[in-house]
Amino acid sequence: MKAVLISIQPKWCELIASGKKTIEVRKTRPKLETPFKCYIYCTLSGSNEIAKDLKKWYSEKWYEKKGKVIGEFVCDSIRKGGADNFIQAYYHNNPDETCLTDQELVLYATIGKSLYFWHISDLKIYDKPKELGEFCVRNNHPNCDQCAHIPVGMHPQEFVWHNDFCGECSRLSYKSMWATHFRKRLARPPQSWCYVEELKR
Repeated sequence: MKAVLISIQPKWCELIASGKKTIEVRKTRPKLETPFKCYIYCTLSGSNEIAKDLKKWYSEKWYEKKGKVIGEFVCDSIRKGGADNFIQAYYHNNPDETCLTDQELVLYATIGKSLYFWHISDLKIYDKPKELGEFCVRNNHPNCDQCAHIPVGMHPQEFVWHNDFCGECSRLSYKSMWATHFRKRLARPPQSWCYVEELKR
C-alpha cells in the first residue's frame, strides 16, 4: 500500500513530537485519498537551530534522530488554502496548529498558488529511529499480484524466469516493465515528500 515519506526540519519535528504542531503546510499534496500514512524524516539541515538548546538536544537525543525516520502519523484530512486576494487569504487561513507566523506562511507560499494544510493524527514517535534504507519506492501495476512480489532491486527481465506476470503486464516491453515495476530502497531523502511502500508490521 502506498504511503508518504515527508522531510521535516528538526525544529518542526520537535514541535510535532511535543504535540504542539498538528498541521503541516506544503505547496503540494499526494494523489492519495485521506486517510493515508506519513513517515517523518528528520532532516540533517536545520539541526543547528535545535542544537542551541543543549539540554533538549541531549535529553531528547535529537543528535540520534537527524537524518533518520523518527515516527509516523496518519494524515486524515488536507485543507486547501488561498484565494485571489493572496495576502488577506493566507493571513486569515493560518491556524495556530501550524506553529507558523503569518509572515512565515506568506514567505513560504508562492504568489497566486495555493497551500495545503495536512492534518496530523495518530502520531507515533519511534523509540528507535528507522534508517532511510528501510523504505522502498515502486510504482508497480496495482492489479497484479505476481508483479507485487518482485524483489527489491531485481530487474523484471530477471524475475520473469521464475514467475509469470499478469496478462496485462506480459504484453509490456522490458523497457516499460522497468519503468513501471522497478523497486528500490531509498538512498536519499525527498526535498519535500515522496511516495513509499507502507512498512509491514
